[in-house]
Amino acid sequence: EFDWLHPYPSSSNYVLCRMVASKKDHGKKMRSALEIKDALAKRGILIRYYNSKGLEDCIRVSMGTPEQMNTLYDALREL
Repeated sequence: EFDWLHPYPSSSNYVLCRMVASKKDHGKKMRSALEIKDALAKRGILIRYYNSKGLEDCIRVSMGTPEQMNTLYDALREL
């Protein structure tokens, strides 16, 4: 559903996701991890953004309750 997010395998309570170009935009537009973090923060959803070499286009999402995860998914759909 979120073809602009590439999640890496994880065996912990969080998932690291890299921003990739959306297939819907024919690979022309890539979302900024910082923009996603800021947009979610405005909705009261806090995620981790890394401003370090090799991770600047990544976000980290901690797993929450089903209700919290549904709130995150709804917000991501609106972006």
